[in-house]
Amino acid sequence: NITTPVEIIAFSAHVKDQSVELTWKCEYISDIFRIQIQRSTNNDDYEVIATLAVDNNMHQTFRYTDENVPHNGSIFYRLKMISLDGSSEYSQAYQVHLQAPNQIRLYNNFPNPFNNSTRIRFDLPSDMNTVITITDLKGNLVNTLYEELAVSGTHELVWDGLTDRGRTVSSGIYFVSLKTKSYSAIQKINLIK
Repeated sequence: NITTPVEIIAFSAHVKDQSVELTWKCEYISDIFRIQIQRSTNNDDYEVIATLAVDNNMHQTFRYTDENVPHNGSIFYRLKMISLDGSSEYSQAYQVHLQAPNQIRLYNNFPNPFNNSTRIRFDLPSDMNTVITITDLKGNLVNTLYEELAVSGTHELVWDGLTDRGRTVSSGIYFVSLKTKSYSAIQKINLIK
């Protein structure tokens, strides 16, 4: 495996009827020629459903609507990042449940404890303004991971152990917080270096 210079910092999927609106936010894109979006019903056999051109810049958001979802249940999506030299690497797979969530939910991060990065997943039953933050044990804001109007569906963010200013935080206990107008939840996360 090679290491391509792409970091996926957020993933969201909005289920609407029999289509899925996908959004990936990436950082550190360089030397990537194109990205394939791949889909699977079993997280084994993937098919290419789209190929996107890439601008080589620091931040880029990719959006795609999968209009031909093959069945109800779970669908898996991943990206194949193809470099200018022809080498490639796959992102992790993201699971999407085709039935929209019926409540707001903040899941336990994975992995926990973690070393380099951890995934934070949450569900929204409808479109709403959403804020996801990381705080330390004293309640000090460390990083605002997400602050925008989020569509209904399942969302996934990655926290890489950095502050809002890009500084590495020390090992220890932190808290991830999800807040909307009518709901808040907190989960404890443990960073070990």
